[in-house]
Amino acid sequence: MITYLEEDNLDEIINKGIYLLEFYSEDCGSCSFIGPIVESLSEYIDIIKIDVKKFKHLANEVYKITVLPEVFIVENGVVKYNFKGYHKKEKLIEAINTLKNK
Repeated sequence: MITYLEEDNLDEIINKGIYLLEFYSEDCGSCSFIGPIVESLSEYIDIIKIDVKKFKHLANEVYKITVLPEVFIVENGVVKYNFKGYHKKEKLIEAINTLKNK
């Protein structure tokens, strides 16, 4: 499932389970390359897409985003993996499977 964050309730959503968080911006060229890759992972993991312009507090203060796109894989609200910039689908799947198969 792919969800676009609309309210500042991310903590409530991710406190149980495994999620992939994609921080992006509509005007980010690199984001347009990784966006379809991330979206194709929805068969493996629930995805939450977070627009850094809408949720500046989450991007700047909570997750301290330094590069776009930036992807986090969280388990029960705790960051387990952080991928800055572009990454191949296989690398993301490997991280997801590591968490799901432990």
